Parts: sequence; C-alpha cells; structure tokens
Amino acid sequence: MSSVKQYPDLSSVSELQGRPDYETWLEDVRAVLLSMNAEMRLWQDNWRYDFRQAYEAGTSAHEAAMDAREFWWRELLTECWT
Repeated sequence: MSSVKQYPDLSSVSELQGRPDYETWLEDVRAVLLSMNAEMRLWQDNWRYDFRQAYEAGTSAHEAAMDAREFWWRELLTECWT
C-alpha cells in the first residue's frame, strides 16, 4: 500500500519559519503572480488591490496572489462591459 504525503500549500520557505514581515510576504506575492504571468505593478497601476489588508488578515502569499488576480480580472471585465 502506498502512502501519499500531504504538504502544506506554502508560497515560500519564509513561511515555514512563522509569519514573514510584510515586505518579504509581498515579494512572495510578486513571485506567485509572476509565475502566473501577471506582473503586480502593471495591474496595480489600474486597479488597487489592498495587499496590506490581506497581509494583516493573515492571508498566505499564494492566496493573496490568487485573490488579487481574480480581483483585477473582475475589475477589467466590469470596465470593459460598462
């Protein structure tokens, strides 16, 4: 019988050592976004996602990147259809 190990969904090694500081966390968010071909600066210039609020709420860098991408696309589509 094979055993499958479950690993936590972490965006960086820094999260293994406890909660990273905001700047480290934000760099992790940027890295996740770049892996999805979404550069934070380009999107943030048009639609401001509140990364500070996500950080303070304890959101992981990976989840914040996913939420931001969803927010940006929703804003883009809303703008295109109005």
